[in-house]
Amino acid sequence: MRRTKDCMELVLPADVALLVFAFLAPRELLTMEMTCRRFQLLVATNRIWQPLYTSMYPRSHFGLQHGRSTAWKHVFLHKSNQRRAWTKGIARCVLSKAAHADGINAIAAQKSLGPTGNLFATCSFDHTVKLWRKPSALVSDTAPLSTLSGHQNAVWSLAWGPSPSDLYSASFDGTIRRWDVGTSVNTRVLWANADRLLCMVVEEDNVWTGSLTGHMIQWSNASSNPVTGRIQCATPCISSLEKRRHLLYVGGVKHLEIWDDRYLQSPVALLKGHDQAIMAMALYSDAMVMTVSKDGTLKGWDASGSNPTPILDVRVHNAAVRSIAVRFEVCVGLGGGGHDGVWW
Repeated sequence: MRRTKDCMELVLPADVALLVFAFLAPRELLTMEMTCRRFQLLVATNRIWQPLYTSMYPRSHFGLQHGRSTAWKHVFLHKSNQRRAWTKGIARCVLSKAAHADGINAIAAQKSLGPTGNLFATCSFDHTVKLWRKPSALVSDTAPLSTLSGHQNAVWSLAWGPSPSDLYSASFDGTIRRWDVGTSVNTRVLWANADRLLCMVVEEDNVWTGSLTGHMIQWSNASSNPVTGRIQCATPCISSLEKRRHLLYVGGVKHLEIWDDRYLQSPVALLKGHDQAIMAMALYSDAMVMTVSKDGTLKGWDASGSNPTPILDVRVHNAAVRSIAVRFEVCVGLGGGGHDGVWW
């Protein structure tokens, strides 16, 4: 925490500092409020942060009152301590329960057929990953199937591997762990020194991660020396990462970067349009990649990077938009105030 505070006070510009704040646990934010003058100045006046902070922190030294909004849960990485499963196509909650000892950062559903096809996983600030069975009329047991322990810091990202039984987790402890969900055994650990890993893409031969320091790291799934490439991206913090064929899409502070994995000396394109940090992205089609941001907008971009202006530009929420999901031609964004938006 002291190192984070020092960085805020001395190094980071305002837009970067606000993005980093979003990756702190709630108790750390309260500490920052009391000790970091930079935090006090930025958060108290920022048009997006201030109302969200107001709604969730009755103990705030700003004298803010607790409100009804649940925006914090959605904007800042689902720190709500609950997981929710929804029946397909119906906005009806079929399961809600406390899942972790601390806030949940990500959820990943297995989409393959077979014995693991009804599983999903959650990861948390409590350093653990938990496996669950998807709720159904035939399954009444809501207890976790297993708890995967080994990370030494918050687990931030999850991805299912090419093999249906492989689950990958990326953590602030600078490691990726591969788990066999059938046996709950940690089958491999990939180390990245001091990098705090925020997002991840898994392929047959490679794993790509984005870090809080703006490094995109390439890992080998087979080599004994797993880190095969490290690229300093233009953004100082990578908050989202996607890949299609040879192109890597990197979201961070305001801009979308496109890289070609065959030529990693410089980005293919740097697409500018968001006023604040890109929080998530989705591959909508072969021709379009979508991004959502703290500025409350959803933008669609030419997936090749040849067009520098957004193909689609829609204000979808009054507050930040934290996540996006695409299914066929339907796009769903989850934003501030706890509201979903659906577009097609």
